[in-house]
Amino acid sequence: MRGRRGSKLKATLPGTTKLINVSVADRICYLNFDSSFRNTIDNKLTEDVVLYSIVNSLTSLPTVDKVQISLDGENDGMLLYNYKLSDMYEFNKDIVDSDDSTEKTEK
Repeated sequence: MRGRRGSKLKATLPGTTKLINVSVADRICYLNFDSSFRNTIDNKLTEDVVLYSIVNSLTSLPTVDKVQISLDGENDGMLLYNYKLSDMYEFNKDIVDSDDSTEKTEK
């Protein structure tokens, strides 16, 4: 996976991250990562930064309002420590650094 490039920007997911499947239905984007996704979360970044880098990117698309993440097809348990896999996540403007990114556009 490739993210934005820039002098101040840091990738929140390594290029080795494995996305098994992605689908969109009823404006919800369903992502299914390999279970090793938990191991790819860099200890220099908080769990919410990793989660919302994905959620905010996808919900900025005009066809996506929410994102749900599963690991190896399962959505029970936690992403890491704080976020339930069974929950659906929406754009979170509180985590956006306004100097390096753009706000979500209206749909």
